[in-house]
Amino acid sequence: MMINFNCRIKWIALPSLSTLILTALLSLSACSEQMSPAGITGYNHSKLHPISNFTVNGAMGSNLSQESGGGAESCCVSIPKTWRPGLKATIWWKYDADQGDTRPRPPDQQKTVPIPEYKNTGRLWVHFYDNQVKLVVSPCSIGHPYYPMSAKDKLPWEDEFTKEAAIESHNKGGTTLDCE
Repeated sequence: MMINFNCRIKWIALPSLSTLILTALLSLSACSEQMSPAGITGYNHSKLHPISNFTVNGAMGSNLSQESGGGAESCCVSIPKTWRPGLKATIWWKYDADQGDTRPRPPDQQKTVPIPEYKNTGRLWVHFYDNQVKLVVSPCSIGHPYYPMSAKDKLPWEDEFTKEAAIESHNKGGTTLDCE
């Protein structure tokens, strides 16, 4: 009886050990991806509701009035230094009500959204619209003419200077042109 008991332990222990080794190897390969810290900045493009707070993968962002943002950077989320297909982030946000507003506020929201391709790390910019949320990773802010977002998606924000002015500033050692 003692022999059978030991055989069972050896039989059970071997798959557990191989599972442990496989898990450790997979974990080590996942750790080989170089990560970079990215500050979080939000923009509320909506005219309807302020946002009292939001998170990106659990990291807290700041509150945002209607059609406002960009004024605060919260620390931090980790993003891969090199973009790869399939990158996503989970955004959670809570709406607020303006003082004296008697309308019920919408329920809390949560969406998992793709992180669009980027060439350079920078801040993680979170853009809230009435029915969606978009992410941008860029070292440039929304007013930069090379910010990787369409003029329509930037509204109500506009470029603070022209592309020509950005090139001229870059040539004098100023503004970066590498916003993607």
